Amino acid sequence: MGVSSTSGGDYDLSNPLESFADIVRRVVLQPVGFFAELPRSGSLLNPLIFALICTEISAILGGILRLAGVGEGFVAGYGFQVPENQDFGEFIGSVIFAPIGGVIGVFVVAGIAHLLVRLVVGATNSGFGATFRVAAYTGVTALVSWIPIIG
Repeated sequence: MGVSSTSGGDYDLSNPLESFADIVRRVVLQPVGFFAELPRSGSLLNPLIFALICTEISAILGGILRLAGVGEGFVAGYGFQVPENQDFGEFIGSVIFAPIGGVIGVFVVAGIAHLLVRLVVGATNSGFGATFRVAAYTGVTALVSWIPIIG
């Protein structure tokens, strides 16, 4: 059973769990189709929240591994670095500050990517909203960055 999205492929806040699972599945298994169906404009809230959920999941799972002494320091998405030797207080700090770093990071990544798009494609591109959506939905890679071998 598929998720019916009211925003043409964007993450759906009215059905967060099913929509999240559907977006992750489509980005991983059908990336060309997923990115082709994304709207070129509209609110940036839904993709931003999706990216933040991915970053937070990564920060929590990676922090738990670090508390257990497994693996090394890793990036929890968009450049947010989880410390190597963290105690419980630093773990809580990482979980609290991951969304802040995620918001800043996704806008920086999208801004740099959009500047490059403007240089290559020119002014006829689809705009910052389309570039932001791509940057936000590629945050799905943060879901596996906590795995020590992959991260």
